[in-house]
Amino acid sequence: MSKKRDNALFCGKERHKDKIDYNNLNFNKDKDSFSFSNLNTTDIFTIPISNNDPLWRIRAYIMGIFYSDGTIKAQRSYVASVSQHIQDFDILENVQNAIGGRISGPYDANIFYLNVYGKELVLKLKEFGMKERHTYIDVANTILPPYFINKKINGQTLLRDFVRAYFDGDGTFSGRYKERTTRFGFPGPELFLNTIDNLMKKEITDISTFITRESIRYFITREKKYVLYSNFRIYRKGYGFYSLTPLDLKQGEIITTKHPWLKRLQISGSLNCIKFFNWLYENNDDFDSYNVNGLYLCGKRKFRKCLNILGNYLYRKERLAPNWNDVLPEVISQVPLDYYKLKRLMQITNNYLYDILNSLNLNQIFEKNKIEDEDIFRLRLKYLEYQDDLLGSFQKRIGSSNVNFYYSQINRPLKIPEEYKRKIELN
Repeated sequence: MSKKRDNALFCGKERHKDKIDYNNLNFNKDKDSFSFSNLNTTDIFTIPISNNDPLWRIRAYIMGIFYSDGTIKAQRSYVASVSQHIQDFDILENVQNAIGGRISGPYDANIFYLNVYGKELVLKLKEFGMKERHTYIDVANTILPPYFINKKINGQTLLRDFVRAYFDGDGTFSGRYKERTTRFGFPGPELFLNTIDNLMKKEITDISTFITRESIRYFITREKKYVLYSNFRIYRKGYGFYSLTPLDLKQGEIITTKHPWLKRLQISGSLNCIKFFNWLYENNDDFDSYNVNGLYLCGKRKFRKCLNILGNYLYRKERLAPNWNDVLPEVISQVPLDYYKLKRLMQITNNYLYDILNSLNLNQIFEKNKIEDEDIFRLRLKYLEYQDDLLGSFQKRIGSSNVNFYYSQINRPLKIPEEYKRKIELN
């Protein structure tokens, strides 16, 4: 890399001020690359720890990094390797602090590698679920999360630490909150993703997800077929990455097809994304500074990107706060046995909403979240009556007008007077 600024490597985005100081990293300026080692003789996987030791959280996190961006080799030379882009160098450094090893790079596309040699470590990673040749279809389709992620430390499972690391390694987050286009994505084999999805929904019961097939692009020329990577690059065995020229593109063909086994778990929509973020990062705006014995539980770049788009704690709390429409079904199911006019139900609904917002210290948004429009409220009541069968209704003749009355089907009157049985029309 040329023209280094203040002898430091900066993240590509201006608002991220994290930097790597090469003065401490055996940096070879002539070769534009560096390597450095952590000479610790122990690591968090081979040292004995108790069942309730918080270092289990670090183990779960590091396993997530290996599942997403790591490989192991358990024959002859026992080696565990992890790669990260230059923008996520802090993740690689954190892994090194946990298990030792040597970082080298940058190589193609500004990728750095951490290599750790050691039979005991590699066998421990295998015991916890890591597989060799995990990109082969017959292996990929058997991959499951580490068996210990259901273990609880301080009352919470290790699932979120593992998922957070997997997101740091291979996950994506995109979109704009105001346009309701935010989306989290996690690629992986179907069995693995379904297992994660089912475990996650036990902890976030009101979230919705879906799994789609991943596409893959190929560059085909002279009867040879190459996987096409970003920036129009292919990988040639024995030569490394090669950037296609305009002439190459003219002489070849790019095709897109469905990946033979890779799927993507997606969490879409602004409210879903906030719920997932709050779970993943423990609803903590400073989670990237949280550590266990100096070892961190998330990468900085993706955490800050999510925080920048989804907003701070108070903003997320307000966005998740209920409005009148959210509480109405609960109100209808709880009202005492009686017949209610529309305005009375509106009043009960708004009072119920106020009490909830008050309990959340969010009184300031009550005026915005309450219901005042009778026509909108009436339409919502019709939906609860005819779609959900949660509400009943009739009309009573009072003077020259028919007045609507409502009652809860959960706490239903035993008998409705015959003259009141005229149903409200859907119009």
